[in-house]
Amino acid sequence: MNLTEYVKRCRELTGFWGAWPPSYPIKVGLVGSVDKDNVFRRIKELKDFPELTPPEIVKARTNFNESWYDGKETTVQTLTEVAADAQVHGAASLRVGISFKGEAGLFLAYSSAIHEQISDVDLLKRQILALAQHNVWQREWVAIVETISADHVTALASGGRDAEIVLNLKADLAAFQAWQLARADLGVSVRTQRSIGLDSIGKSGTPLYRTVAIRKSWPWKVRVELTGEGPSSDAFMDLPCVFPEGEEGVGHV
Repeated sequence: MNLTEYVKRCRELTGFWGAWPPSYPIKVGLVGSVDKDNVFRRIKELKDFPELTPPEIVKARTNFNESWYDGKETTVQTLTEVAADAQVHGAASLRVGISFKGEAGLFLAYSSAIHEQISDVDLLKRQILALAQHNVWQREWVAIVETISADHVTALASGGRDAEIVLNLKADLAAFQAWQLARADLGVSVRTQRSIGLDSIGKSGTPLYRTVAIRKSWPWKVRVELTGEGPSSDAFMDLPCVFPEGEEGVGHV
């Protein structure tokens, strides 16, 4: 699985675009430009536009844990309980295998997560179109309007057929849940791996997001009032972006 497929596969599983790397500092309200390869370059924030009503950012959910994978493509299985005295001392050292049948296999887990979003996206869209009329908002800009961020994130993607990775962690075998594979504080580490295409294990970050961007096919000179009825939603798309990794390397969508 390449980066393009990862971003879109996350959308199929979760309803959000997948951010890579998950540790890139995305937050609701960021504004950036995107080039022909959809690489995101941060410019400013929505709050920096005096013409916009300051957007209200709400927390839809807090402190939750989730894992995502397609059971037809991906198998998560506890392999062994290493510590012989686990029942005496509590948490044992587990080995957990994640195997992918084909190149579409993906595993995403996060813990201590927060789901944030702009409360009135429709108003924001209308205001953006009004700014675009006056050449204040550029057509290649996008705004981040929704995110899921987490203290602990593990993201894995297959690099080919029969890909597999085995992870170590300290957890109770009887109570094990797949989202625990995101927990760096449980000592999650790689024991072995084969044909893994993308991996990020136990880091904090923002693995999932949604955006608003003006459709390239939408008429540039369009009259949209800030209030009242109008086809503002038709003018926008939820655009997948690629976020720079480090100061130099970038991926492509």
